[in-house]
Amino acid sequence: MPAPTAACPSCRAPLTADEILDAGTLALPDAPLLTLRCPRCEGDAWARLGEDAIELGAAPDDAARFAPTATATAPGLSVRPAATWLDCWHAGRYRRFPARPA
Repeated sequence: MPAPTAACPSCRAPLTADEILDAGTLALPDAPLLTLRCPRCEGDAWARLGEDAIELGAAPDDAARFAPTATATAPGLSVRPAATWLDCWHAGRYRRFPARPA
């Protein structure tokens, strides 16, 4: 069974949860939002990480305007946002993304 995917908002390429997380760059302080560059087209996108799901959308000018365009299930995804980082666990891997300056 193929892994669930969410489409890149720029090129519409299907991205798995691991591809999205591996492409992550910076988190937003105290939020489960992650900035990333699509591994296919290098377009900017944001991902909202939640328990067992990832919402993917275009990168807006500010976090209040984030509007997801695709959702993928990510069984076992767990996140913990903080002021200076975003901790993430998925598929046996731990990742820590630094929070961008406010």
